[in-house]
Amino acid sequence: ICKAFNQFGEQKLEIHLTISNELVAHIHPQIQIINSGNSALLNCSIYGSEVNKIEWFHNGQELFANGRSERSMSMLSANTLKIDRVSKKDQGIYQCIVSNARSSAQGSSELKLGESPPEISYGFVEQNVRASAYISLKCSAAGSPPPQFVWLLDYQPILDVSSLHRYTMDQFLDINSHVTTHLNISHVHSDDGGLYTCVASNSMGTTSHKARLNVY
Repeated sequence: ICKAFNQFGEQKLEIHLTISNELVAHIHPQIQIINSGNSALLNCSIYGSEVNKIEWFHNGQELFANGRSERSMSMLSANTLKIDRVSKKDQGIYQCIVSNARSSAQGSSELKLGESPPEISYGFVEQNVRASAYISLKCSAAGSPPPQFVWLLDYQPILDVSSLHRYTMDQFLDINSHVTTHLNISHVHSDDGGLYTCVASNSMGTTSHKARLNVY
């Protein structure tokens, strides 16, 4: 209160000063590693003054914008985000941005994918080849742990795969953590025609891709 007065009277001015703590936000946990198919919870803890608004973002994109629903995501409360059936698309950086009339703050967290079943990223197509030709069939798959491949012909395992046979197979892990395999057939015979299948498996599951090889 500030007062001023003289013989003619007095005046006073009242000023109310409110001191509030700095607005701070954190997401717990800050790093999560979740296996494919499991659920994840992200909790935005807020400290300081009163908050008027909480917004959630995934890799820079606002979640639930304009009331939009999100695949496999739901809000248990304004502070808690739940992700059901975590998949590769859910990886990345999550942010909660909190604000009031005076300031704003943000917290962030990283969600990493742990073990996941194989997914075919490349598969060979149906082909028509002449007898005695050379052919190479290619499959690629991603997964964690890295998948292993086996090859089938008309649903039967191809067992004679060696440098001494017309069938050879290779398998390697590329820089994108995809496993790539080739089935190579030298001097194709008519009985090499049929339905070929590459099967990728790891501890989380199995997937496959198939296409025909027609020999004429």
